[in-house]
Amino acid sequence: MPKVTYTSTKGLVQEAGSGFSVSGNLTAATKEVKATTVTLTIADSGCVLVPTVEARTYTLPAVADAAGWHVTFHAGSAHAHVINGGTSKIQGAVFHNTNGTSLVRQAVTDRSSITLNATNPLVGDYFTIVGDGTKYYVHGWCNAAVTFA
Repeated sequence: MPKVTYTSTKGLVQEAGSGFSVSGNLTAATKEVKATTVTLTIADSGCVLVPTVEARTYTLPAVADAAGWHVTFHAGSAHAHVINGGTSKIQGAVFHNTNGTSLVRQAVTDRSSITLNATNPLVGDYFTIVGDGTKYYVHGWCNAAVTFA
């Protein structure tokens, strides 16, 4: 079996030998947006979303095209940011500390969107979202309960 090497300048390169090696930086891109409504694409997979200044609404790509697709969302401002994932396509769990009093798990079952708490959002609330081609799976930690639709 040939050796595969990843370099930040050439990408994946096949060489003589065996194994896999990495040379250079493997970092996620941060998607900077100015618009309040953002439609993500398959090319945005691996991005870190950090909305600032005002509430943002992110629409995920069509789930059928999203096998292996993933993003991380970190609130860069204390606003009621929204993640739209398509009709009843979001599964998983969001943990929150009820604005500082106790830890609670919110189950996410067949939901279409997630909205950060409008009263007590905090900078640093986050979600990791992964698609498998049929559903989106979310894992999140937030200051207060989120709203599902």
